[in-house]
Amino acid sequence: MSRILHYILILCVSELMAQDPQFSQYYSAPLILNPALAGETECYRVGFNARNQWTSLPGGAFNTASVFVDFNAPALRSGFGVLALHDEIGTPRMSSNEISGFYSFLASFSSQVNLRMGLQGTFVSRSLDYSKLVFEDQFSGTRVSNSVSSDAVRSFANKQYGDFSSGLVLFGEDTYWLGFSANHLLKPQQGFYKESRLPIKYSFHGGYNFQIKSRAKMKKQVDVIKIIPTFLYKGQGKFDQMDIGIYLIQAPLLVGLWYRGLAVKNDYRIPNQDAVNAQLGILIRNVTLTYSYDFTLSKLSNTNTKGSHELSFIYPFCSDWPPRKRIPPKHVRRLPCPDLQRSLRYEGTF
Repeated sequence: MSRILHYILILCVSELMAQDPQFSQYYSAPLILNPALAGETECYRVGFNARNQWTSLPGGAFNTASVFVDFNAPALRSGFGVLALHDEIGTPRMSSNEISGFYSFLASFSSQVNLRMGLQGTFVSRSLDYSKLVFEDQFSGTRVSNSVSSDAVRSFANKQYGDFSSGLVLFGEDTYWLGFSANHLLKPQQGFYKESRLPIKYSFHGGYNFQIKSRAKMKKQVDVIKIIPTFLYKGQGKFDQMDIGIYLIQAPLLVGLWYRGLAVKNDYRIPNQDAVNAQLGILIRNVTLTYSYDFTLSKLSNTNTKGSHELSFIYPFCSDWPPRKRIPPKHVRRLPCPDLQRSLRYEGTF
């Protein structure tokens, strides 16, 4: 019976809550965070993110993986990107596959007043494997029979739809950034058999980059220690959430600690405490690897979910093709977001 109830819970949560998958390392998933961050790199960038949420949940965990490629076209003041995402929920294998294209544009007014604007178009394919569900007429007494349920009118359900999102980021080089994005502007119909519109998700994020510089003994290298407080607020339908925390970066290491929830919220119908997240990253030959773990704070902690694991990989690189002409500095303004590569500085670069 607990298995049946678990599947019912999964269906109810997926259809009624209609919330997006999320990454705790949201700055390691820049295109998911805000379309305006597409191409916010010196040349090219490849990234991968994987999340295993509530690993010991009965019936299977929530698994999300994404891969993206983006690049900067400074002569056009533009950025371009593409992202693929796969999200899977539990043993019934309710899954979603997405492919998105991105475009961003940079308007620079000064080194401390810059605006990136971005657009995102997405195609989504959702599916549900009914063969993994257990129906009432398959349950007899104390066991589940192997007979085919008369309620299972089909073994597989599919739903496809298009979507559209936009965002913008205001920032100053090496100082601050403030961003806003709106996802699911078309409010697509995502239900398999009944009306289930995906609510618009609004996100606000930002941070400030505090830098402490010290010259190494060899007098050629400048060590930079960055202390970067950040926040991310998301609202979708009846649900909202706040991530607030801090990065400490001294290349080649990155550490961070975050709280996710709304401690001041007092609604007994909606959880207001979610998790505490700890992150550890390392830079290895221009590749940034970051691992994080979520310590569950919500009522699910009573079920021993064993938390959530997350891994990210980011590799920025440049190429001699196509040839790049000398570009005015105002065409290549960089956000001060947490980034290990940007924490390596040498004499004469400041």
